[in-house]
Amino acid sequence: MIVRTYTAKRGLSEETAQRIGSFIDTKFPDGKVKAPQLVAAATPKRSPIHGDFEWDNDVAAHAHRLEQARSFLRHIEVVYEHRGDADMTTRAFHHVVVDRGAVGADRKAYVSSRIVWETPDYAAQVVETARRELEAWAARYRQYEVLAGVVEVVDGAIGSFPQAA
Repeated sequence: MIVRTYTAKRGLSEETAQRIGSFIDTKFPDGKVKAPQLVAAATPKRSPIHGDFEWDNDVAAHAHRLEQARSFLRHIEVVYEHRGDADMTTRAFHHVVVDRGAVGADRKAYVSSRIVWETPDYAAQVVETARRELEAWAARYRQYEVLAGVVEVVDGAIGSFPQAA
């Protein structure tokens, strides 16, 4: 028998990851689950993952609206029209640290791409985020032989990133 240990990414404790991962393995033995099915399985108060969800509808509604706002900010693009040249479409807002506080107290905000690329610190943060995302992508897909060539190209691209100031 294979023992599966679940670990967490950002925003989730190791204990929660293990509890929910194990629950999904048990409740959905075919390995297929959709978000509505998981919510339905968590709804009964006796469900081992019931407490991992927010059931207060006022709190959940506010959290949902915050996630909608974040989604808007992540997905809106801006088109720069250049006379005679090809138009350029890019992300309109970037999530960056705008106020460096005490350790762990940095404040982030979504900032217009126009401001980001005019502000060296913000621009460096966006470039660093891109590097980390590429590293995460390569780590996630490195195990697949069919993607070995692509991972090798990505590893080379990572090596060519400008060094952080």
